[in-house]
Amino acid sequence: MYMKEKGIKAVSINSRLRALRSFFNLLESQNYIKVNPMKDIKLLKDRKRIVETFDKKQIKALFNACDLRTFVGYRDKTIMLLLLETGVRANELIGIKVIDIIWSQKVVRITKTKGGYERFVPIQNKMIDQLKKYVSIRGQIENDYLFITQDDAPMSKRQIQNRIKYYGEVAKIKNVRCSPHTFRHTFAKLSVMNGANAFQLQAILGHSTLEVIKVYVNLFSSEVQEGHSKFSP
Repeated sequence: MYMKEKGIKAVSINSRLRALRSFFNLLESQNYIKVNPMKDIKLLKDRKRIVETFDKKQIKALFNACDLRTFVGYRDKTIMLLLLETGVRANELIGIKVIDIIWSQKVVRITKTKGGYERFVPIQNKMIDQLKKYVSIRGQIENDYLFITQDDAPMSKRQIQNRIKYYGEVAKIKNVRCSPHTFRHTFAKLSVMNGANAFQLQAILGHSTLEVIKVYVNLFSSEVQEGHSKFSP
């Protein structure tokens, strides 16, 4: 009840309850306690919400809305491409510095994560070419953050959100929320549809558990449908 009042999501509460249950089950099995306080505690029912994603036509419309003749337009297209390529969170994106792009290994270092640990996300040649051109346009400045404003200040999470919302309005996208997190969901959907497994997705997205990843796999994987065509009575 306390965690629900604090606005913590059911999936996070359930992860904590599982950890507590494992701990007290161990204590009980080792005879450290006689009464297990977690014995009758049940997990919360987590109503599965529809995961909003962009379709390919909407993605193209968002990219086409950027004016590539300007620094801001080129920067914003690079931002959206990187969100689609890696599925990083907005607060992780704003923490990326130029030195975090390890060109030779084709990875970007993500240091500011929800779980507080560092990870590396892969990028492919098309994204590398885009980033190289952007970094060249960005130029050498005192600020080392990758994505900056026209005043050479690091971009904020709110600014990233507002820019993507703006392009959604320009592209006249109505039926889906235009946000960094929708790009994250879209990355997960397209990755699963292209054959990514749960563990690959977990490593790239930086989730501490597989709970959220299972939702993506269940929603977007064609394996169950393809398998049914083979074993259907």
